Amino acid sequence: MSHVANLMLSVDTADRPTAEALSRWLQTDAPRRGLGPGATGYVGALGGTTDRDTRWGGSKYPECDVYAGALDHADLPGVLAHVERLPWRRPEFVQLFLKDQEEEYFRVWMFHGPALRQLAPERLEDETWPDGGPSDVDTRFALAADAEVLGDMVVEAVNWAPGRGASRADVLADPRNARYVTGWPRRGDLGLVAETTWGRADTEPFPVGAAWLRRFTADEPGYGFVAPDVPELSIAVVAPERGRGLGGVLLGRLLRLAAESGVERVSLSVERDNPARRLYERHGFRLHADPGGEASVTMVADLRTRPAAALPDHPAHTRPVDARPVHGSPHHVELWVPDLDRAAAGFGWLLETLGWTPFQRWDAGRSWRLGTTYLVVEQSPALTATRHDRCRPGLNHLALHVRDRPALDALVAEAPRHGWTLLFPDRHPHAGGPDTYAAYLEDPDGFEVELVADDPE
Repeated sequence: MSHVANLMLSVDTADRPTAEALSRWLQTDAPRRGLGPGATGYVGALGGTTDRDTRWGGSKYPECDVYAGALDHADLPGVLAHVERLPWRRPEFVQLFLKDQEEEYFRVWMFHGPALRQLAPERLEDETWPDGGPSDVDTRFALAADAEVLGDMVVEAVNWAPGRGASRADVLADPRNARYVTGWPRRGDLGLVAETTWGRADTEPFPVGAAWLRRFTADEPGYGFVAPDVPELSIAVVAPERGRGLGGVLLGRLLRLAAESGVERVSLSVERDNPARRLYERHGFRLHADPGGEASVTMVADLRTRPAAALPDHPAHTRPVDARPVHGSPHHVELWVPDLDRAAAGFGWLLETLGWTPFQRWDAGRSWRLGTTYLVVEQSPALTATRHDRCRPGLNHLALHVRDRPALDALVAEAPRHGWTLLFPDRHPHAGGPDTYAAYLEDPDGFEVELVADDPE
């Protein structure tokens, strides 16, 4: 299985010898991933695109040297570290473009002082790849051509319960339903569509879910209308794809995008017995109005005060992940796991809830990043055991900060749904001593994570 990455490098003409030295290193001594610890050797080469024989379009020659190459099994953090160490004559003009196999966009790196800093995209959620979602599904923005798709999703939302089978024509004939998609997109509308090619003979992606926001007026309100300045959420996943986490992927990313665009609150309407209500609660929605005797309730999420179990107000979301690292601080932690999917599900939920963002993705591993540190889980072919034993020499546990006690309590309550077991339940939350408010969680493979609440009593 290949691990393909695309690399482009733009340098000042004075740095042509250094760029060519980088190409030679990629051909001989570069670190290789997915081939066991310490593997080095050939991962590819860089070809010049601005030589006399490869002139760009136009009548003039570029005033820089640009190189490009496709790398296989390259350890990209190792490549970045090597680029930092090279003796560039004009480092301020070095631009490195990296795009890993399953990433949608190039990452752009430039020197700031002696270190490379990633300039764009700032966060993985700026891409179409769904954070932590199924690998066969992509998300993208809902465009004008998606009005019919959103109409289909209104029908899916109406028919969420087994046994319901209202036709598309009947559902959209009701103006209370049609107003969610009529004239899409209007000013202020924001939406995402989830697509997959899985299970289709052709390779054209087809929609399997969508989530979108639209504002209404008191004269023509939505089912979950609160105020004209509070957009209402609509969300649906087609029946065969439910239960795979798509709803959480769509909802999490949409709320992040809404918050970044200045939206302060989002409302929704949900039937009392709809199990999706638990999903909404995990993402910060709380009961707003409960008209007695009616089938539905209205919920509102305040994006200014989102709970830790939903979309945390964590430094990772308020400063670029490319900030200059503190001298001596951890660069990364790597955990070798016996089951990648199981570890990615459990650690992915925990880390992303705490504010880490997905960072790297390859056949044998995943990583998440917080600030300048990242954590890796990898199912290496060089594993010598099928379960982690924290009582043997080596890693005993990870310890992570949690911003306050309510946030820790929310994590502990949700943890069993993601494969984590609370250790020392008879002494929780003071298993670490009477002055410590903490939780000790163990995953199915024996890895322990200690969560420590930072606030005082």
